[in-house]
Amino acid sequence: MDFREWANAFHAWTIETFGPGLMENSLTDHIRSEIVEIAADPSDTEEWVDVALLSMNGAMRAILYRDGEASADLLAGYFTHKLKRNKSRTWLKPVEGEAVRHATEAPDVAPVIEVADFDFAAFIGDLNKWATEIAGPGPRTDSLLKHIESEVVEILADPSDPTEWVDVAMLALDGAVRVGATPQAVVATIEAKFAKNQKRTWPDWRTADPNRALSHIR
Repeated sequence: MDFREWANAFHAWTIETFGPGLMENSLTDHIRSEIVEIAADPSDTEEWVDVALLSMNGAMRAILYRDGEASADLLAGYFTHKLKRNKSRTWLKPVEGEAVRHATEAPDVAPVIEVADFDFAAFIGDLNKWATEIAGPGPRTDSLLKHIESEVVEILADPSDPTEWVDVAMLALDGAVRVGATPQAVVATIEAKFAKNQKRTWPDWRTADPNRALSHIR
């Protein structure tokens, strides 16, 4: 994947298809519906990818709102920045079925900067390696879903913060690897799901309920 090319195309398509703005209510409603689907079949990589795509959509919208320009390099910068910040924290011992929490706030790190030539698969692999060291191996589906739900609450408190959206994307990407997909397979699934969505017919966002998930026409 050429992350810059893909993410910029993804952002342009989401704005054209779903309209402008932060869309926090619609996107978080959709994320919550995907949580239910993951709980029903945690082994389905595509369901985890759906959450990642929704949250990356939200992140790009928040970047546009906050920085005045939404770019793939800035999204990569937020991913890189947040993982670095998480690595600098001290984390509590994981409890099965509960979200893993940090014991200390992260020290100040460098501000978010654009990252060119972002290797998405390598990032996902690094993310999963770190998450496994902190939370342990295995699917940990209940823990991840509870963590995603708690992050949704934080998104709704400040939907213009790209970091909150990136938190959800990182949890979903880790979840996809934990159920057996390689980082490369996760990236391939992301590309395939975006291509699939582009071929679908979607309702007119202008007449859709802004507080509900916008689903394709079946």
